[in-house]
Amino acid sequence: MKAEELKKLSDQDLISKLTVERERLAKLTLTNVIAELENPVQIKYQRRFIAKLLTEVSARAIDLNGK
Repeated sequence: MKAEELKKLSDQDLISKLTVERERLAKLTLTNVIAELENPVQIKYQRRFIAKLLTEVSARAIDLNGK
């Protein structure tokens, strides 16, 4: 999902997506500990996607506080 698509999401959708993606990262990490993932780079991409979501959330918080 690109940054432009994230900007189109509502605040509630963004928070729910963040929750879902954090749970997915936890499952990926646990799976990797138990048995190595076929593609362990998935964890890296998942962390980056969560960072994009958090960046958008904080940008919206700054916009609300600044106005």
